[in-house]
Amino acid sequence: MSHILGDVTAVLMAKDPAAGGSKTRLTADGTWSAFDARSLAEVMLRCTALRLRDAAARLVLAVTPDGAGERLADRLGVGPVEVLDQGAGDLGRRLDRAWQRVGIDRPVAFFGGDSPDVPAELLAQIPRALERCDVAVGPTGDGGYWTLAAARYRPEVLVDVDWGSARVYDQTCRNATAAGLVVETLPVWHDVDHPADVDALRRRMRAAVHGTQGRPNETDPLQWMAGQLDRFRPSSAPRESTHS
Repeated sequence: MSHILGDVTAVLMAKDPAAGGSKTRLTADGTWSAFDARSLAEVMLRCTALRLRDAAARLVLAVTPDGAGERLADRLGVGPVEVLDQGAGDLGRRLDRAWQRVGIDRPVAFFGGDSPDVPAELLAQIPRALERCDVAVGPTGDGGYWTLAAARYRPEVLVDVDWGSARVYDQTCRNATAAGLVVETLPVWHDVDHPADVDALRRRMRAAVHGTQGRPNETDPLQWMAGQLDRFRPSSAPRESTHS
């Protein structure tokens, strides 16, 4: 089977939504319940995991909290998959730990669950970019990135980064340049953190399935997610849902 990521190992840094505290920026103004925010986080994570499973010859699920990986993989429906614990520390330490366990001498691309609809054409650019550069970074509009990829283990790009801030992309590129690495910037894509981001994702998904007949094809992760998104409407209190 041909994989658009080629020989690049895909590592999905996943927070188990069942552990609580998911998508807290959605709940900040009270228009989203914690229940719906958690459910949306799981929908996006499942879409991302299924797409990466199909795009990569090797998918690794790096999960926090520790010990939740096997249960999360089962809920996401990704089938047999490599699972590892992220461990303690800030995101830089957890990325570094996962990177060493996945393998320091092979191309790796890290992803999160906040950009579930990155186009396949952008994913396909990652292995091509790593033929030309040491590090490839796909920025998002809020100053973070939708992927960090490298031809081999480059821990120097993870130091002194203000994780969760609008400076993550710039500081990562600064670190790489300071280490003498060749950096390539991939196209910008969207992430989903705020209520307006969910609305934008819903519009993109409607456009993506425009013209399809009847119900979305739920075997396609993007069409499945498109069908799920209409279940989530901002509310101030938890409500019953058929989503598991």
